[in-house]
Amino acid sequence: MAIYIDWLCRHGWRLRGRTILSCHLFPEGPATEALEELHTFARRIGLKRSWFQAAPTGRMAGSVPHYDLTAGKRAQAVAAGAIELTRKTLPPLLSRLRPYGPYGRQKGRR
Repeated sequence: MAIYIDWLCRHGWRLRGRTILSCHLFPEGPATEALEELHTFARRIGLKRSWFQAAPTGRMAGSVPHYDLTAGKRAQAVAAGAIELTRKTLPPLLSRLRPYGPYGRQKGRR
């Protein structure tokens, strides 16, 4: 299984009046093994398990389970082997991960 990381951007985080850039660290799929690998990877780079964000339901149901990272933690994740995604490579991956399963809408629903 692979662990992916997207690019830094503004997600609305503010610290002491400054905007903080952040990104997401997420697994290749929703399977228990993939999530365990994500948690193990996160622990190796110093992330707390309590920072994990499970896939939500409702209006944000298309999201994937992930950890939010700052620039410093992103650099550690890349050094530890996370696969960097770009604006070009992320959409096809997300389409594959969440089209009709645990990450997204149910089959036959819009």
